[in-house]
Amino acid sequence: MGRSPHARPGQLSFQLRKIEPTQDGLRIDLLLQNGTTRYYRALMLRVVTHGPKGESLSVRLPTGGIHPSQDRLVSAHFPRLGHPLMDVTLELIWATE
Repeated sequence: MGRSPHARPGQLSFQLRKIEPTQDGLRIDLLLQNGTTRYYRALMLRVVTHGPKGESLSVRLPTGGIHPSQDRLVSAHFPRLGHPLMDVTLELIWATE
């Protein structure tokens, strides 16, 4: 799933909104963007953090529905990373229409 400042026509995409330390780790806020004409009842996403030496840590992020041409704010919670944060990627595991 690609990162984009605006919804991409015909695709699911995302924006990285906020990265905030918490008492027990890190919270990453993402804006999901549905540029398709489909209503997705549920999505399962994988949020992956990347470090400078190839380190990574991922969490699964179940989300509710997202309507066509709509955006939805979601948050992923990570334990302490153990590596500097260089990038965040988002992968679609499955979607239910």
